[in-house]
Amino acid sequence: MNEVNESTQSKACVQCGCSFDLSALIPFEETEICISCRDIILRTREKMIDQAIEVLNRALELDSAAINKLIKLSVTCNKELADDPTIQVGSLCDGTYYIRPFGLINGLFGVWRNGFAHIVMALNEQNEIIKFRRAKEEDLFSAK
Repeated sequence: MNEVNESTQSKACVQCGCSFDLSALIPFEETEICISCRDIILRTREKMIDQAIEVLNRALELDSAAINKLIKLSVTCNKELADDPTIQVGSLCDGTYYIRPFGLINGLFGVWRNGFAHIVMALNEQNEIIKFRRAKEEDLFSAK
């Protein structure tokens, strides 16, 4: 279905199958889709991120201690999982990889900029989660 018509220089969108001009080609998450489909996908993802933040904050409000423990839970994982392009995985000095539930949750939405997650945690002085929110531009430069 994703064929190039050499005579008209058009390509079929991998989402809707429409034919669009190659000059309007938009690479999106390793596929090629038309502008209309890209906009629909991005709007849907934005709504899903907002819903996830709402649910995470509601759970945090209902039982802060449980959510803090759950979100900070950490288990070792293999390099293949660590190499996933969207799931957030950490590494230790000894080369061991680990994953937390929050890294998996963020993996559902892909990466934002420079591999950063869409959702971040606001922490208090005791390193407790006080709020989940969208990542902001300044988060890219203040990541610890």
